[in-house]
Amino acid sequence: MGSTSTRGGTPPYLAPYFAAKAGMDALAVSYAGELARWNIETSIIVPGAYTSGTNHFAHAGHPEDQARLAEYENGPTTGLDREIMTGLQSVSPAGADVIEVAKAVVQVVDLPFGTRPSAYISTPRMTALTSSTPLPTGFAWSSFTTSA
Repeated sequence: MGSTSTRGGTPPYLAPYFAAKAGMDALAVSYAGELARWNIETSIIVPGAYTSGTNHFAHAGHPEDQARLAEYENGPTTGLDREIMTGLQSVSPAGADVIEVAKAVVQVVDLPFGTRPSAYISTPRMTALTSSTPLPTGFAWSSFTTSA
């Protein structure tokens, strides 16, 4: 599973989390090159942000230390966490279900050998990016959409 969060524009205070995600992306790309020698295909699934169905947004977007939280809230990032969550919620329709990620994985695995994309981008709602947006060779847009 890949993550678009490694590309920036994410809630504050989560740098270690996103650095780990970027490391996993690099590992997946390295594995793809190594496994290709044995005709083993890999696909990186990039599910986008789901603001419900997971709990990391509710608990990871602020420091646990209340004194530090007060410093952040009264500093240059005042309100940034709420602004980012509002933005994420605006592109995640109500009722977006993380089960769609599992469906995307099944959809890619079910593709015939030689036709699987190296990366597969599936988001709850593609507003900023659409299927008409060109992607690098080997990348594909998802063909499912969520109801909202």
